[in-house]
Amino acid sequence: MDRLRPELVALARAGHDVILAEDLRRLRFDSAERAAAVRLLHPLRRGAYALVAPQDDENRHLLTLRAALRQADSSAAASHISAALAHGLPVPAGTLATVHMCTDSPTTRVGLRHGVHTHARSGSATLTMVEGLPVTDVATTVFDCARMLPFVDAVALLDTALNRELLDQAGVIDNWAKAPGLPGIATARRVAAVADAGAGSVGETRMRLILVQAGFEVESQVELLDKRGRFVARVDLKLRDAPVVVEFDGRAKYNLRGDPEAAHWEDKIRHDRIGNLGYERVRVWWNRLADPASIVRDVEQARDRTRKGRKPQSGADSRQAQASAPEPTDHA
Repeated sequence: MDRLRPELVALARAGHDVILAEDLRRLRFDSAERAAAVRLLHPLRRGAYALVAPQDDENRHLLTLRAALRQADSSAAASHISAALAHGLPVPAGTLATVHMCTDSPTTRVGLRHGVHTHARSGSATLTMVEGLPVTDVATTVFDCARMLPFVDAVALLDTALNRELLDQAGVIDNWAKAPGLPGIATARRVAAVADAGAGSVGETRMRLILVQAGFEVESQVELLDKRGRFVARVDLKLRDAPVVVEFDGRAKYNLRGDPEAAHWEDKIRHDRIGNLGYERVRVWWNRLADPASIVRDVEQARDRTRKGRKPQSGADSRQAQASAPEPTDHA
């Protein structure tokens, strides 16, 4: 066994952590040694293994993708969900069981087979390399995902691409408006229309969509200033017709600088300073997203409280009102 491990480590390094059955056959192992080698490995798909067990579903997906691409024809590239994951874009956990790739080979069968969905590559698709993987570029990837993902997941993915300045929203809307009548194109155009580069996380996107679908008009990433024009905070969302801010709280921000207790204290001070400007505050965390009605109710009640005590600010007035009223937040 000890004699086998250095050979397997070298194979894994050469194959970007993936070892194929054909790699093992090229080694000078007898059948017993080959069987012993396989027992040391972690299966990914038929004829493909990893030397180290996948850390999580995303890691397994990427390893399986590498294996599938090595086993496919030379024109194959990661696409759709798999390309999005390779680009570091958020994809729903429930989609990770299937690897997606595209090809322009006329002899390769398209469709779903053995956990790999092969798509025919369109002539407009552009390829790039990400960590040694051939993948569709960000524009192609987001367009493909927007046509196949559920609406909210597609918006979250496009929001992230816009937030990272990988795409321009005006260009996306224009290009998708000109796209031919492909399956899912109507949904993709709806996605482009409501996307927002201000969203810093999937949670912020989902929170915004809950409010927009409930009829609220919101603006994202608003800077709040005090009466002297000094910066107080940047908030995730602000209602356009009332001094109400809505923020998404994720655990990650409380681990910044490795001191959760200090982060909690700083957040409390910030929360109080926003309140001192006259804003009502509503906080949303991940578990609350499963109960949209409770979020809508809290925001409605916050808006009602402001209307009882003061005249609401209009969207046009909100910039002037920065000296005496509130605006949007830091991401979680």
